[in-house]
Amino acid sequence: MASPGAQLPVRRTYVRDLDSAHYPHRPLVPLIEAVQDRLTLEIQRGCTQGCRFCQAGIFYRPVRERTPQRLVEIAAAGLAASGWSDVSLSSLSSADYSQIEPLTRTLIEGLYPHRISVSFSSLRVDASAWNSRTSSRACARPA
Repeated sequence: MASPGAQLPVRRTYVRDLDSAHYPHRPLVPLIEAVQDRLTLEIQRGCTQGCRFCQAGIFYRPVRERTPQRLVEIAAAGLAASGWSDVSLSSLSSADYSQIEPLTRTLIEGLYPHRISVSFSSLRVDASAWNSRTSSRACARPA
């Protein structure tokens, strides 16, 4: 049953340019310990694979990416406002982001000295462009 005053049918909202779309600079920080207690950066929407079994890959087409510069700005603002010590790069398939290596390198160089780690929420095993040296350093915290 629909809420009184709700517009039906519900229509999909499509954001063409992710860089100009609003992104919260002051994320909500829970008062309790959460399992995924980190700053999450949505690096892209959509997926390049087009697997027939994946509804999300079809529904969120076409692929749209945020620029590495915009993601670094969002990360800096979100970490300053939240105090988190982890950043997660999030998308349907993070390894398909066209600038994953430069973005990861920039984030690691900027965040590693501050003991802030970088992780990835979704990596395919067959992601051939992925550099395992970069990924292992990104997930490790300095001693």
